[in-house]
Amino acid sequence: MSGTKTTLVDDLLTKPASPLRDAIIRRAKRGHYHDLETTVATPKMELDYDLRQAGFNDLADKARAGDYDDEWIRK
Repeated sequence: MSGTKTTLVDDLLTKPASPLRDAIIRRAKRGHYHDLETTVATPKMELDYDLRQAGFNDLADKARAGDYDDEWIRK
């Protein structure tokens, strides 16, 4: 299983702790960046923005590449 609530959180936990990192983790666990659970229109764009603001350009690139998309989306 992969996705913003699991794989993304795991990747974020490898980064140095910071208020921005921890806020992104909380949002991810709540489903804020999840296509079916969020209330925002463009969760992937918001995730990209948030990750870049936190300095996690490598994770933002992974998000753009679809690495955090749930399996049902990739099929």
